[in-house]
Amino acid sequence: MEAAAFASWLDKLKTALDEMDGLAFAALFSNNAVFYEAPFNAPRKGRAAIRSAIDEMANLRRESRFSAQVIGIEPNVGWAIWENAFTRAGTDDPVRLEGILKARFNAKGLCTEFQQWWHKLEPGQDDLMRDFDA
Repeated sequence: MEAAAFASWLDKLKTALDEMDGLAFAALFSNNAVFYEAPFNAPRKGRAAIRSAIDEMANLRRESRFSAQVIGIEPNVGWAIWENAFTRAGTDDPVRLEGILKARFNAKGLCTEFQQWWHKLEPGQDDLMRDFDA
């Protein structure tokens, strides 16, 4: 995977997450892709399951703003740091997720395996939010 191709894939990921578009998000993955939402959760397998993950998020989030930056490239693998800020639906609480992702790709440029590690900042963590925003 070339850095430019991975950056383009991340741009499409950003658009799908900002719009909470499950169909566009799932289209970035192969039919039999494996998607790890968190390191210790069972993975979602296949496009339909991956799409449902985003559709579930869409019910809980408003005003999603995603950004990512390429930090490493290996053959068929891209690494990026990312941030996603959104407003929690129903409470209007601001939430920010920051993490790192690893995406493995097939020859067609579709993601076959997606792993991410992240941390969440939200209300109730006042000291943390103040310190991170300082």
